[in-house]
Amino acid sequence: MSFLDKLEKKIGKYAIKNLMLYVIIAYAIGYLLYISGNISAVTALNLNPAEILRGQIWRIFTFLIEPPSLSSPIFFIFVLYIYYFIGRNLERTWGAFKFNVFFFMGMAMTVVSSILIYVIFNQVFILSMYYINFSMFIAFAMEVPNMMFLFMFFIPVKAKWLAIIDAVYISATVVCGFLSYVVDIPYFVGYFGIGRNPADATAAAVALINLLIFSLMNNSRAKAKKRQKEFYQRMNSGAYSSGGGYWSSQTSGSSAERNNHNRATNATRGFGNNKPIHVCAVCGKTDIDDENETFRYCSICKGNYEYCSEHIKNHTHMTE
Repeated sequence: MSFLDKLEKKIGKYAIKNLMLYVIIAYAIGYLLYISGNISAVTALNLNPAEILRGQIWRIFTFLIEPPSLSSPIFFIFVLYIYYFIGRNLERTWGAFKFNVFFFMGMAMTVVSSILIYVIFNQVFILSMYYINFSMFIAFAMEVPNMMFLFMFFIPVKAKWLAIIDAVYISATVVCGFLSYVVDIPYFVGYFGIGRNPADATAAAVALINLLIFSLMNNSRAKAKKRQKEFYQRMNSGAYSSGGGYWSSQTSGSSAERNNHNRATNATRGFGNNKPIHVCAVCGKTDIDDENETFRYCSICKGNYEYCSEHIKNHTHMTE
């Protein structure tokens, strides 16, 4: 069980559900202020570390209204839809608590970085969540790497390739932005959307660091995939059919029937030397992995499919 899993058991109930909806509303408010010409209102709410240290604490939270794009209203709505789609699906995959941690940790790191740079170097970097949103797509692609997107609205590309482009773009911003202290970055670099100043480089670096830290804290994902792979290998190999009660892959009957029988036998007899009593049919987690885990059967699934607390309400029902 990862650190985040343990933390979620203690304070997970305080997580904000459907967080990305509120973020989108904040972006929309900021966009309306910009296009209405009320720039002074946006300036009074942005992340200015000098003003924060003078007592304008609200900027720590209100800088979130900085819109990710100032393009035409139609394209802006499209951008908001993409952000909502990615954020909502990450919340469904990770759970509300973990998505809250990812977003607010990035937000907190952005604020702290801005203040520290002002205190140490006396430079005012007005940062935003722009690059945190970009790193959110990388996290999304790590979960569903083969999902297809229409790049440039007509070129089908898998999410993992777009994420690589995204990572290169953010990394290039970090490099070019900090190099601008010592060399002049060609102006044409900006045509590719790459930041050419230290403020952009700082925000981009924060986004990458936030993604790395969250991935390390949320290491249960990789473990779950490994358990799931081992679980299905045991289910389908027939290696335990001799004396173990497993229905061998050579035995007659459909694949679904064999898997149902194997899972039922596993739940009552166990396999190998560890002899788990309960096994999640999605991630392969057992009562040996976590003795405090709760396992339940799904009333909709046909067969003896048992699920851990994470997947009892988050799985594809087996009806065949």
